[in-house]
Amino acid sequence: MTRCTLRAILLIASACLMPCTAPPASAQNTPRLAVDPNWPKPLPNKWILGQIGGIAVDSHDHIWVYQRPRTLTDDERGAALSPPVSKCCFPAPPVLEFDQEGNLIQ
Repeated sequence: MTRCTLRAILLIASACLMPCTAPPASAQNTPRLAVDPNWPKPLPNKWILGQIGGIAVDSHDHIWVYQRPRTLTDDERGAALSPPVSKCCFPAPPVLEFDQEGNLIQ
């Protein structure tokens, strides 16, 4: 392969890769996220959440949470055991709907 052919191949390869590289996001465009320790509000019925499998927002800006009740340990769901080993807690239903303020809808 000649030097001219090699340069042409490198030029074509670099031109093909240029659209794939995006400039780094500036600090002004990067969203700032923070955990709200008061969201959601306390759940009723001594419910406790397991591992979260998914979260979605619907057209009413309600937040739907899919959680995995079977991921709770016996210590975490002690009131649900037979016989109960503690006064707290019970696994929450697998799907929960919240409003933006963290109130349980259903």
